[in-house]
Amino acid sequence: MLEFVPGQNDPIPNSCKSACPDWRIVIPEEYDVATHPLYGKNIVFTGELESMERCVAEYLVAQLGATACKSVTKRTNYLVATRDDTQKFRRAQELRAKGIPIQIIDEATFRDLVKDFLAPRKNFGEGSSDVAL
Repeated sequence: MLEFVPGQNDPIPNSCKSACPDWRIVIPEEYDVATHPLYGKNIVFTGELESMERCVAEYLVAQLGATACKSVTKRTNYLVATRDDTQKFRRAQELRAKGIPIQIIDEATFRDLVKDFLAPRKNFGEGSSDVAL
């Protein structure tokens, strides 16, 4: 099992470690990330995430073979939006109107996509990485 604990035994960037002390990312060695729905996708986040720091979300999608992007373009596959009044949200809507298939999902849907790989730090040592967020 590959277990990354922010601030301890992981390659999470230093800028993220201090901001994200409450989560661990657990990806079983036998898991083929190429089978994950986010694999190979470009993902943009807009608005403040309530359940985790953005750096955790960005790092997690990278571990699942996706790319966390800073802006919405015609290559964006997913926009994780917590608000609909942001410039990124408006840009995604404009591109969708032009036929670009950007999926706009809320934070709960994103959490469902990654919940098997993210566990609150308070559960360390309890033997399960499948924690409902």
